[in-house]
Amino acid sequence: MKPVIGITMGDAAGIGPEIIVKALDTQELFDTCRPLVIGDAKILERAIQIVEADLKVNRINAVSDAVFTYGTIDCIDLDLLPSDLPFGEISPKAGDAAFKFIEKAVELAKKHEIQAICTAPLNKEALH
Repeated sequence: MKPVIGITMGDAAGIGPEIIVKALDTQELFDTCRPLVIGDAKILERAIQIVEADLKVNRINAVSDAVFTYGTIDCIDLDLLPSDLPFGEISPKAGDAAFKFIEKAVELAKKHEIQAICTAPLNKEALH
């Protein structure tokens, strides 16, 4: 069975959401693992529009709800951020959310629901 890789969104005001969308827009990734984003679904949907990807977001609450199918981004949606979060600006809300995304990923790893964690870029200033 392919491992479930928990991908934390990182700083949602930064480049993390776009990097995640571009990475998950490749069949090869799904051939080697089962990717699962831990973040904010509405921010991923904005990133999909920005990069003009033909993907959809599957908002889920538990790993067991994931479909792990190319063309769909499974996202444990913590729903912590406003839909109009400005990109490219330091945001305490985005920093706090980035921390909570990692916290959730660690919780899932400790429960053996995911086998690894990959983090998108973080902004140390926003985290503080």
